[in-house]
Order: sequence, then structure tokens, then C-alpha cells
Amino acid sequence: MYWTLELATYLEDAPWPAMKDELIDYARRSGAPLEVEENLNDLEEDGPYESIEEIWPDYPTKDDFLFNEDEYWLDGLKIELHQVTVQPGERSILRDVSLSFFESLTYILGINGSGKTTLLKAVLGDMAYSGEILINGENANRLNAKERARLIAVVRQRVNLPFQIKVFDFVLMGRYPSLDWWASYSANDRKRVGEELSRLGIEHLTDRNLDQVSGGELQKVLLARAMVQDTPWLLLDEPGQQLDPKNRKELYALLKELSTRGKKIICSTHDKEAVDGGEARIIGLRDGEVIYDQASGATWDQVWEKVYYWSTGKSSIEV
Repeated sequence: MYWTLELATYLEDAPWPAMKDELIDYARRSGAPLEVEENLNDLEEDGPYESIEEIWPDYPTKDDFLFNEDEYWLDGLKIELHQVTVQPGERSILRDVSLSFFESLTYILGINGSGKTTLLKAVLGDMAYSGEILINGENANRLNAKERARLIAVVRQRVNLPFQIKVFDFVLMGRYPSLDWWASYSANDRKRVGEELSRLGIEHLTDRNLDQVSGGELQKVLLARAMVQDTPWLLLDEPGQQLDPKNRKELYALLKELSTRGKKIICSTHDKEAVDGGEARIIGLRDGEVIYDQASGATWDQVWEKVYYWSTGKSSIEV
């Protein structure tokens, strides 16, 4: 076995005491690198193991790996863009963007065409780019689709949906990345689906086909499917677009709640509700470049003036 600090941190919050198989299942659901599962498979005993120190006696404490530069624990969860450019034709959609995401909750704002969706697509491997993208320290180009899906769940702005499928079965498909190639969906997988449908208040849609739900309900179904992947990262592309004001407010409250429970969230949006409270990191894009980056404390008036005012010529007071 070859435990390292970064690999071991993925097991810190496992449900101790735990059997070997339980730890392997937890590592998969947490989006841990495959090396964690390989190390666990090498354990000679089935367990139970009382703590991570029993697996790796020399495991350091958190005091040994405080990320002093930004006062965040180095938990291994970071997405980094280094001089990333996306230029499918003559025009660059993203221009030499360098960013690090390790905060719990980040919103990306900008007018249409500013590069918000393109940035997310580059991270997801949906668009070719120059430069380098690292996901939890791994070069994104070296991750296959299933490895990436164990790390990042996504709620896209536009999707092609199999409408002749029941909501429950569609959400259950979100559990696929955690399955071994020979395995089928388990009772626990189905339980996770029920939990997320209930959390989002759409359990009544369980037996409906996708073509029988409203636009706002469908957005919640897409979010439920992303949530059951149990990944450390959640990326959303303008998720409030189809929601009424009440459901939009509930959505952003839910994202805030998830971010306090360890989920790392990056979300593109135009919605004022995302900025309210000033607790999230706000990034503004214009013409494919970062023109605003506030770690916390941003207000809607500031964001409007810095990110949107340039394109409209109107102050927030006039709108």
C-alpha cells in the first residue's frame, strides 16, 4: 500500500467503525481517486476498522496540513485552470483564464456569451482547450468519463432527455458511475433516489414520465439525479432558469446548505438570489476573461456595477 496524505483525507469522515467493504463503498461515493480503493483492497483483514489511524498508523492530524495561504484545509478538493483558452473558431470564448476553485460555494456571473458555460464545459471535458485543468490534482485530460463522473456531478443548461422514462428511473441512472461493471442497482441506490426526491419536494413525481412534468419540476429532477451521484463536486449551469421566484429561492438555499456539508459547488447564474447574503465567492466574466473575483462579502449592487453595468450602460438604481 502507498498511502499519502491527500489520499487518506478522503476517508476522514467515513462512518467509523467500518468494514473494508463499507470503506470501499464510501470511497466510491465520495469521489475518491481510484488509488484509495486500490489501497483498501490491499488490506489483509475485513475489519472492522475503528479509525483511519488503524489503517495508516502515521496518519497526520489536521494541524499538520493547514493550508495557510488561504486558510482552508487542504482536503484534496480543488479544481485548477492554468492559462486555459477555448477557441473553437477565429474567436476565443475563454482567454488565458487561470483560476483555482476550492471554496465550498462559487457563483460565476456574466452576460450571455461571456464564457460561463464554456468554462464549465472545459472542466467537464466537453470542449477542447489549450492550457491545463487539474481536478483534485489529476490532469483532467487523463480522466475517463466514469472517473470524471465519480468526481463531478453536473446539472446542464440544455440536455437531450429520454422523455419516455419514469422520473425515478431517470434519477436512478445517476448512481451508475458508482457501480462496478458487473453490478446492478442495489436497495441502497434506490434509497438514495428516494431521499433526494423527498429533499427536493418532488417525491410525488416518482412514477411520472419526464414528459409529464413542468419545466421547473424537470429542473429539480435534473438536480436530484446529480445529487445521487454523491460526488465531491457539483457543477450547475444556470439552474434557476426555469424556476419561479419561490423555487429559485429554495434552490439557492439548498445549494448553500449543501456547501456547508462538504459539497464543493460551482454554479453559473444571472440570479440575484445567488449573491444575497454575501457568503459565496463571486466570479465575473466578460468576453472570456475574469474581470471580477470576490471571495466573500459581495453585494448585488457591486456585482451589477462591475459585471453587468458595462454592457447595459444603466446603473442598478435605474433598473
